[in-house]
Amino acid sequence: MIEGLDQHNLEIRKGDKANTYIIVNNDNGNVLGSANRLFQMKKTDFNQQYESYINGQDTKFEPLEASVAIPSVENTPAEKVAQPVSDDKRHIASSHQGKKPQPQNQESLPRPAGHWLGNAPIALNTEKAVATEGMTQQERQSIHDFNKREAEKDQQVRELLADQKKFAAMLDGVISSFHKKYQHLPPEPFANPSLRDSRIIDQRIHEQLDPLRSAYRSKKSAWFSSAKEELKAFNDKIKALHFRDFPGLDIINNQKDYDYVIHNMSDLYACSRQKKHDQWSSSIDVINYVNNKKDVYDLVSCIQERRDADLLLLASKAPHQAIQQMKQQQQSNNNVIHKKDNTKAIKLKLEV
Repeated sequence: MIEGLDQHNLEIRKGDKANTYIIVNNDNGNVLGSANRLFQMKKTDFNQQYESYINGQDTKFEPLEASVAIPSVENTPAEKVAQPVSDDKRHIASSHQGKKPQPQNQESLPRPAGHWLGNAPIALNTEKAVATEGMTQQERQSIHDFNKREAEKDQQVRELLADQKKFAAMLDGVISSFHKKYQHLPPEPFANPSLRDSRIIDQRIHEQLDPLRSAYRSKKSAWFSSAKEELKAFNDKIKALHFRDFPGLDIINNQKDYDYVIHNMSDLYACSRQKKHDQWSSSIDVINYVNNKKDVYDLVSCIQERRDADLLLLASKAPHQAIQQMKQQQQSNNNVIHKKDNTKAIKLKLEV
């Protein structure tokens, strides 16, 4: 149902109230209502299912009877309790994916010679839970289902890494999905800065009028020549450029008057165009578009540079979460580099 919302240009977002999600129409920005009510679910149940979905977990319901049987507590040897991975450890693990050990019982996919991955190991952010003594059958089943989903996710990452075309297509899909959300925005007026530069406008007006004015003056200087057609062509171009009236100025015969009028009109053109561009760029939707565009393109560049299929899968489902994860990884890497630089500085100081 969540994936079906895209067909109607609808999107689930965080609401103003805490722990509340809303459904918004991307065409006009209208809020249809809280997501859990429209899905006819309790708020806690919806939040849990939706957050599991955007984290890449399988949210489909499967009855226990259809699952693999798990030994009872009495016949199961005691195992160490699995400790949840803290946020700090996850950041460190994600910033050192190349050194992270590979999950057991899974072999790397064979890669042909010349593959863009080279001989680098495939880095996967696998999480695995372990059943412990004292757990109920239902709890053990939940752990089994969780590990199964993680294994399927790992396999999906490996297949994606092995298929360069699919990797590139998913990257294009992230960008296309972003632009689709902002397709309702009006086009940027006078996007080229040169169209708002009075000096460049002045030069272009001269390029259009100078030949017509020269043609008239040259024809008029001939003996018994009226040059009516040349004068009409010059005046028609003046009207097409929407020139103001400047009483008392002779722009045909006086070069100073001619240059003054064009300079004045160039300033008016530049001011009018800049005003329209400022009105467009001050719109809240445009500001969000510009800011989000930078984040999305930074995300795509990061995925391309690192060949991070895990981050790509998250970006295809929840771009905002992928951007946040990318920024957290960059911050973690910057902190590590900063600590190393400080350590070097202290060593040098001690040596001196």
